[in-house]
Amino acid sequence: MGLQEYTSGASTFEAQVTGNHTIILVGGGGGGSGGSTVTNGVGGGGGGGGACCIKVVSLTQGQTYAYSVGAGGGGGIQGADGVNGNNTTFVVGATTYTAGGGIKATYGAAGGPGGAGGTSSNGDTNRTGGLGGTGTAGGSGGGGGAAGTTADGNTGAVPAGGAAVSLYGGKGGNGVTSNNSTGAVGETYGGGGAGGTGKTGDGEAGFAGYIRIEWEDSSSSSSSSSESSSSSSSSLSSSSSSSSLSSSSSSSSLSSSSSSSSSESSSHSASPEVNEYLITDDLASFGDVGYRFQRKLARTSNGDLHCVYHRTILSYGQICYAKSTDDGETWSETVLTSAN
Repeated sequence: MGLQEYTSGASTFEAQVTGNHTIILVGGGGGGSGGSTVTNGVGGGGGGGGACCIKVVSLTQGQTYAYSVGAGGGGGIQGADGVNGNNTTFVVGATTYTAGGGIKATYGAAGGPGGAGGTSSNGDTNRTGGLGGTGTAGGSGGGGGAAGTTADGNTGAVPAGGAAVSLYGGKGGNGVTSNNSTGAVGETYGGGGAGGTGKTGDGEAGFAGYIRIEWEDSSSSSSSSSESSSSSSSSLSSSSSSSSLSSSSSSSSLSSSSSSSSSESSSHSASPEVNEYLITDDLASFGDVGYRFQRKLARTSNGDLHCVYHRTILSYGQICYAKSTDDGETWSETVLTSAN
């Protein structure tokens, strides 16, 4: 299975295969409101949790598709509203798939109302984020939990944030019951921020949204594919004596001792400097994407470069695959393992 995840920013995704892709979107959490400026201990509300949108849609190999991960809304200072969470979107043709951001909590001198959960649109499944808790004289409201793939988001309370929802729906930040205290940030994807308490406590921010794209990698499952690991003549077979990727093959294009690899013709040959650069696993720096970690690199007969490596994403060790069609000038990355 192919996998790509995004946790911030806006850019484009390039499809690696033609066929159905599962798109999972979580909106950014709303920000909590500040505590009362009139009475000690009176709490602001929690921000709403982000929505979840799930869509299976056909994408075309080589085409790019715009996406945007919704940022969490900021918390309000004492006596002020929070800020709305931002929408997470993925665009295919004229259709925008949207997981709405959680709505901000508003200020109230006697207790701030919690923000509504975000809503989603155009998905096969559209789930709503959890409502933020409403502040009271006893404390501030917790943030609403984000919606996940299995259920709508959970409502925040005083002081607990809405619980996390499987899969990918983040927990809301916890509120507080002590005077003049600041609430907690939404804990994971799309969780709403908690409110603060009077007279000087601030609300906190919601957590950013999330995008997950999954697809079946037909090139790895087809017996006739040039990249099939089961094919005896495959250019990616590690066991084939004629493979261009075989680390044991005397004709391998990756062998540092080979000077006459049949798969690395003069039309696809890199300069000596580039060859040395590609096979140096202890290279001190290869950009900021972690290709130096346990890299296995290869060139197929069409000149494309392939790299399998390990790097850390969101505190999890992941196995990644990258491909370059321009002799290593640029790379497109696919995360092969799950973040959880």
